[in-house]
Amino acid sequence: MSLHPAARALLAALLAALPWPYGGVTGTGEAILLGGVGLLLLLCAGEALLGPPLPTPGGRAGRVAVAAAATTAAWALLGAAPLPRGLVGSLSPAALAWRAPEPLGPADPVFLSLAPDATAAAGVRGLAFAGLLWATLRVVRRSRDGLAVLLPVGLGGAAIAAYGLLSYLAGGAPFHAPGPGDSAPLLARRAHAPFVNANHLAAACAAAIPCLLALLASRRRAAPRLGEGGAAPGAGPRVLLLGALLGTAGALAATLSRGGAAAALFGAGAYALLASRAGPRRTLLLLGLALALAGAFTVAFGLDPLLSRWSLAGGDAASRAASWRMALRIAAEFPLTGAGAGSFGDVSPAVQPPDVPGAFDAAHCDPLDLLAGCGVPGLALGAAAVLVVLARAFGPWPEGLRSARVAAAAAGAGGLLALLVHSGVDFPLQMPALAAWAAALAGLALASLTPPDGVEREGDRPEMPDWKRRIAL
Repeated sequence: MSLHPAARALLAALLAALPWPYGGVTGTGEAILLGGVGLLLLLCAGEALLGPPLPTPGGRAGRVAVAAAATTAAWALLGAAPLPRGLVGSLSPAALAWRAPEPLGPADPVFLSLAPDATAAAGVRGLAFAGLLWATLRVVRRSRDGLAVLLPVGLGGAAIAAYGLLSYLAGGAPFHAPGPGDSAPLLARRAHAPFVNANHLAAACAAAIPCLLALLASRRRAAPRLGEGGAAPGAGPRVLLLGALLGTAGALAATLSRGGAAAALFGAGAYALLASRAGPRRTLLLLGLALALAGAFTVAFGLDPLLSRWSLAGGDAASRAASWRMALRIAAEFPLTGAGAGSFGDVSPAVQPPDVPGAFDAAHCDPLDLLAGCGVPGLALGAAAVLVVLARAFGPWPEGLRSARVAAAAAGAGGLLALLVHSGVDFPLQMPALAAWAAALAGLALASLTPPDGVEREGDRPEMPDWKRRIAL
């Protein structure tokens, strides 16, 4: 008996369930992540041992990405390991200088991280994300396997968006504690449920949009033309997908997130570019259309709505710039090992300028947070894992891929790029649900671009019953 269907179903269930406990940040979310990924790895390992020998999709790029992600997590875990004081002093002198004087001998163990408990938890989550990437590569073999990622991220993201939009209109969330500003007038509050932060809901919507576009395009290709036996029987699902897409865009607008809007534009643009492999002429046409729409908006309404919206970000922008400078100061003190993954909230008060109010739990920029927490090697390893995926997605593609694989690869790369763009101005990848989505989307892109043994190319007709062929993308 094959374990592959069970692994595919578990992957979809994990991606769909993880965002609901506040984006996965609660104890329930931690249990879903670690327990779900652990069981998924057991199923995939069992399938690899008991089933026929099959090459893991993703090829060399997949192996490099998994290795880089796992090594990043291992490097973070090093900060939570007790080490001899002499070794810590040689690797990171600041790790000793920043600690209060301790009556310890030279052989007594100390930690590289200034917050070892938080670092251990962050490292374990990092290993779970690397395992999820590897498992996605194992699960996504044929075109229909891509639905295990497209459906929970696309339709699951639309369900999250609908919930966030309804709770925004109602002024509260029935299954989540009301957030700050939920009781404010409609135009003064921001949609956020089921996340704590409105920007994280915006990131989820931005990642879901390319997946919804891929599902919508696949349904259009699968439906017969009008005139061939009457109306297309797939019209209902297409209407549902179109409504989900519009609802997700509406929830994104209700978050009032500038970073989320930019992320959605980058993600949708990347999907359109990769799905069509558009040439420069079409790209310029789309750019001209966007400029024309912006000009029409300016003529009709003037610049006041835009300027007033951006003026609301004055204090917020200054606060984020301050957090970025704080992260760079921490990285300058701990260039090799960092102050410890997940330690920004503990270390930031020591470098916070007196004229900057408030508390900072994150650097509001995931790359800078990784640099401050894991040093230059940690940032280099994390960037390598991401760049390998993007280079494979935006590089040359194999000839003759099925249209379903093209759509899945474009959606995976577009959704991943949307999360990465948003992570440059916020911390969505510190939400376990969004980081898990990023790992699964990366695996979807890599696996879809590397059909095992050259199968599933355009024109192939694998042996399968008719009913299975009809439900395959």
